[in-house]
Amino acid sequence: MNIQRSLVLILFTSAISCSLFDNDNPDFFTVTPVSAVEVALKIRAERGDSISIIRSQTLVFSFRMASSDTVLIDSDLVPATSYIWKADNHARGGRWKPVELQTTTMDTTSHAFTWEKFEFGEYSSSFIRDVDIIDSNNIWAVGEIYMNDSLGSPDFTPYNAVHWDGEEWEVKRITVDFRGNEVTPPLKVFRFSHITIFGL
Repeated sequence: MNIQRSLVLILFTSAISCSLFDNDNPDFFTVTPVSAVEVALKIRAERGDSISIIRSQTLVFSFRMASSDTVLIDSDLVPATSYIWKADNHARGGRWKPVELQTTTMDTTSHAFTWEKFEFGEYSSSFIRDVDIIDSNNIWAVGEIYMNDSLGSPDFTPYNAVHWDGEEWEVKRITVDFRGNEVTPPLKVFRFSHITIFGL
């Protein structure tokens, strides 16, 4: 009785092993686009099987299976382009016949971006040290920004911040009291969750 059960179990296990890796099962090799320049290649075979993968007449992978499932990323592809991958299992007896799959990489985004350039400072070497984008109507940048005074002459006290309110930039002086004197120090921006802190 136990011998018959064991024999049935052995036959059942053998049938599963054969059905996993023959050409009647489409899951032993799949190609899935994951970006505009990458695809994921999933291979199912027995441990130790020798696998080769060719893309458009070029060998891109050649390896032995370390486990029964392996996923490889084929990259440096061209967006919205169709490729053919051929997988071959070189194990003795051939677990499955060579198969070819065709897939098209994803296209790039269709969003149109508009870039706008902003310059700060009217003389000397103005520079921005740090930026914090709270939202599209609230952006702070800090650094040293040298402007002219109301008569058009250089103002030697730099501005240390500039703020965007959604419509325009405004240069600002954030001052502190230092030993009884009001100074405009260089600033850095520290962001904690939704709180922005200006520090020296």
